[in-house]
Amino acid sequence: MLSFLSFTAHWLYKDFGLQNRVLQTKNFTDFYSGDLIRSVLEELSATWDITSHIYVIMRDNGPNMVKAIDESLFEGKGCFIHTLQLAIKASLQVVNVNDDLTSARRIVTQFNHLSTVQEKLKNIQKELNLAEHQFV
Repeated sequence: MLSFLSFTAHWLYKDFGLQNRVLQTKNFTDFYSGDLIRSVLEELSATWDITSHIYVIMRDNGPNMVKAIDESLFEGKGCFIHTLQLAIKASLQVVNVNDDLTSARRIVTQFNHLSTVQEKLKNIQKELNLAEHQFV
């Protein structure tokens, strides 16, 4: 399995224009521990001479990344989207949620194949002065 650590910089220009660049990508050939990640991050920041310009490091929530940043010179923040993705994935493992999603998909599929029902929905939305919506 290939594993990479990408070192990406994000900054604002004086006019607050957002800029970003991938500065370097490091290939890990072996298991990468928190200590290894920390040393690579510190090495990369020193190589690019930007250590004093790093205000926060956005990271995923893997234990090795948390350890690496917590034990480094940097402040780290967990990525909200990664946290949300993990929560959604965990919720889909719950049997009732998965069954409900399956049922909802079947209903929407059936609904989308019946033009008379779609027409009825459109008419009801018009009567109630609602924007026209469709099931997806």
